[in-house]
Amino acid sequence: MNIKVNELNYSYVNNPIFDSINLEFSKNKFHGILGPNGCGKTTLLKTILKLLKVNQDSIYINNEDILDIERYSLAKKISYVEQNSTQLPHISVRDYINLSRYLYNDYNKETNETINNIISLLKIEKLELKFIDELSGGELQKVIIARALSQETKILILDEPTANLDPLHQVEIMNLLSNLVEEKQITIITTLHDINLALSYCDNVVLINKDQIIQGPTKEVINKTNIKNYFNLNSHFIKNPFTDKDYVILNQ
Repeated sequence: MNIKVNELNYSYVNNPIFDSINLEFSKNKFHGILGPNGCGKTTLLKTILKLLKVNQDSIYINNEDILDIERYSLAKKISYVEQNSTQLPHISVRDYINLSRYLYNDYNKETNETINNIISLLKIEKLELKFIDELSGGELQKVIIARALSQETKILILDEPTANLDPLHQVEIMNLLSNLVEEKQITIITTLHDINLALSYCDNVVLINKDQIIQGPTKEVINKTNIKNYFNLNSHFIKNPFTDKDYVILNQ
């Protein structure tokens, strides 16, 4: 599934965020959204998710206006991992993942094959019987992604999925998401703060900074000029010896 943002305008009270922006998120690609704090990254996600009200003809999913899609149907098209997911304090991992199956007629079946396959795909079998409040940050993020995947959508949207994780778990989560694009043939859109994670994993990126916005292939968009314009930082590029992709060193 692809998403088209068409002449999108959005403002909070006395605080304009977007003014007639146009973007397109092509299917089966890994898309990153980057920019300074407060630039509108999460706002953009929430307009796509229909959590914030937009005008008619502003956002399309597979050429269908999002305002014409019922919320129940939208939940079968897009799943969402928010930045600070509210957790139920004492529920097993399997039961937590199973919560998303309310959309289907196999909710709460103990031998649900969809849940089994997702648990196997994410390699979290050892966590299955643990409780949510017993998990580490990295384990919990995998479980939250598993719950989103159990909706069986073709679009997965995440808001800073690597925030507050140590470097090992950041890489694990980004590897997981990258593999999902290939293995599940889904479209992933995620906000990020780490430019090097975007360089390593994203096919395309959007850079936002208030009245500035640009989208394109990652290697073309993330360059010295745009880093200066969007982040007010100087930069120097080298090759990452592990991936042979660009790696950027930043400095004021």
